[in-house]
Amino acid sequence: MKSRRWALWMFLGLGVLIVLVILLNIAIRRNSIEPTQIGLPLSNQTTSTVPVDPTRETQRVSDMQRAMDAFSVGRMLDFLEKLTSINPHSGWRGAGTEGEAQAFDLLQTHLNELTWLSDHGMTIEKESFSIFVGTQDHTSRVILYTGEVSAEIPADSPRGHRSNLDLVRVIDSDGSVTDLEFDPVSVSSEVVWIPDLNALKDLQGSDLIDKVALLNYAVVDTSIELSLPATEAANLLTDLEPAAVILYTDYSNVNGASHGTFLGDRAGGFQNATWKKRTPLLFIEVENLSPLGIVNSDQLENITFAEVEWDMDVINPAPSGNLIVHIPGPKGSKPVLLSAHIDSPNSPGALDDGSGSAILLEIATVLNEQQILPTVDLYIVWYGSEETGLFGSAYFTTTHSELINRLQANIQVDCLTRPVEGVPGVVNLGFSQYRGDEVSDDPIGRYLEKQGQDLGIDTVTTFWPFASDNGSLSAFYVSNLNMIYESQEMSEIYGGVWYAGHMHDPYDTLERAIEMKEVFGQMGRLTLSAAFIPLEEQHMNARELPHQALFIASHTETPQMSPTALVWLTQTLLEGGYEVNVLPYGSKLQADDLEGMELVVVMPPYDFAVDDAAPNFDISWSEQEAEIIDNYAQSGGNVIVTNSAFRMMLFSNTADYNEDWSELNTLTDQWQVHFTRQGADSNYYEASLAGDDFELAIAGENAVVFSAPGSTVLAGTSDQALMAEIPVGNGKVLVLADLSALADNYNGSNNPMLVINLLKWLKD
Repeated sequence: MKSRRWALWMFLGLGVLIVLVILLNIAIRRNSIEPTQIGLPLSNQTTSTVPVDPTRETQRVSDMQRAMDAFSVGRMLDFLEKLTSINPHSGWRGAGTEGEAQAFDLLQTHLNELTWLSDHGMTIEKESFSIFVGTQDHTSRVILYTGEVSAEIPADSPRGHRSNLDLVRVIDSDGSVTDLEFDPVSVSSEVVWIPDLNALKDLQGSDLIDKVALLNYAVVDTSIELSLPATEAANLLTDLEPAAVILYTDYSNVNGASHGTFLGDRAGGFQNATWKKRTPLLFIEVENLSPLGIVNSDQLENITFAEVEWDMDVINPAPSGNLIVHIPGPKGSKPVLLSAHIDSPNSPGALDDGSGSAILLEIATVLNEQQILPTVDLYIVWYGSEETGLFGSAYFTTTHSELINRLQANIQVDCLTRPVEGVPGVVNLGFSQYRGDEVSDDPIGRYLEKQGQDLGIDTVTTFWPFASDNGSLSAFYVSNLNMIYESQEMSEIYGGVWYAGHMHDPYDTLERAIEMKEVFGQMGRLTLSAAFIPLEEQHMNARELPHQALFIASHTETPQMSPTALVWLTQTLLEGGYEVNVLPYGSKLQADDLEGMELVVVMPPYDFAVDDAAPNFDISWSEQEAEIIDNYAQSGGNVIVTNSAFRMMLFSNTADYNEDWSELNTLTDQWQVHFTRQGADSNYYEASLAGDDFELAIAGENAVVFSAPGSTVLAGTSDQALMAEIPVGNGKVLVLADLSALADNYNGSNNPMLVINLLKWLKD
């Protein structure tokens, strides 16, 4: 009897044990990281979990709660007041200007006060770079008269075109680019008021000559629908040869009414206008006219006379920079990058992107005040020159490629908005080109969604293929998103979020930020939560990259001609197991730089040459550098050499002429490859690579054709080659006439077969 009972108990015990094992296995599976949850393609992913330490988790929750409680909207608004007071009505803190430099100084002053963090390892790094063009507003002075009454009115000058030097040159008061001497243009004349398009059309040829045009900006506002395109309207005015143009706008929060979008930034239709002579172009706000007894735009007819003083200098190239803070996290933590841009679009820029800049500073301030270290290895970066083409973030990827390869996530805060009345807004987490177009594909998006729920913050997560500086991280498969107060309704309004949300207009002021202070605090606390990602959850962007690739950008000043813009190529290399490294502009190539590299990609030589003068940096390839590349190839290395007839911007857009294209011959002549001329005869060529035939798509005007006698020509002919392969010792060199063949347009790669076959070429 006892033996039967014993056997029964043994059977029951074994059954319980089996059930416990099954349940334990289910629990482990549920708490494990599925490969599809991690950022990189499955072939390159590693999955691991860190056991939860209850003590550590309790401390993390406590620290985060203390930080949240200490987070101060008032302190952020105080900083915004200082930030928006920099260079008022004199360019504010536009990209590449004194105002931008002063903004960085203001940030650094505040950061230097964070002594507890400094004592615990916080470092501050400043880096400098050049952008293609900046505009320095020295004097924009306007005195208006209504009869015997006069008053000086706050005025500013538009920045103009962002990349076309011929178009931006017309807003230079002396016509000499990079001449920063004080030499103002003065105009004193009667005023002709132009309230609408009909009034502009009614003007005769002599009505404006040598007079000051007081023009309603709505007539040339590109963000509202008019019967006449904005540029055409601007040309109507310039044809009449006024002595000066004063644009005016007034505040509106009503959908359908102009409130000056892009007024200071790109000047609406005047961005592309054709000027017959050099003409002062300035803008004012009606709200500043009360000293003249004017309280609305209908009273502008009372203005009879104007005195204008205008001194605007275009700088080519212009100085800019980034400010980088590193707060070390605990051992084993993964880096997280929080970022914003400090420059403004020639407006006070309280919302865009003073709000993001203030949030980042407040996060550092709270950590210092509460003596809390983050649970992640935290980087906080304020970028310069976002508004001119993501220069700051693109440059950052070239100088910090080692960090980029380790990053688990990037959150860009750009920016708070103030929607027009009746239009809703929501905290939008716009993720960008990570693995797919669903939030389930993006780790940082999922994490912030959950934090928003825990904090009681309404959020929406959307796929934005391009948003802000965070997009510069997309090529590197770093989980990234842009946080902005925005909505689908705002996007659907004509003119988009800029028109619907007081961005890039004169009314992007501290007052707008105060009106939105509740949302301001929500966005700040949500961003702060990223500093407290649990250590066991820091698995984003986990990957194994056994191979090494180096992009040589040391002779290429524009950061948009680097891996950050070559999204398809860079992601394909990562999928193939290649870690992407960059040798940044201005570096001198050393043999040690190529150690361990299985692929070297040479970017086209290009610098922002000073107009009508010598280049600011010698971007020529030296014979010593050419020898280093040759020795690398001889020993079995793979080299891709690219050229470009123009400077390339985002999405493969071409800009100014590249006078440096022939400098590449110092490198290629040793392989009997010689670049001969800019421009190809076609945009499409039959091509072959790694045994596959396909159509090579290029931008014909951007190609620099080359002669390649004795080489294997893969596209074109031996004397007008577009692509060729040259065996060099135990290695090989692939020469490509057009960098844009490897780049992306807005909707994806132009040449998927070329990029895919490059991996096969490497394996072969």
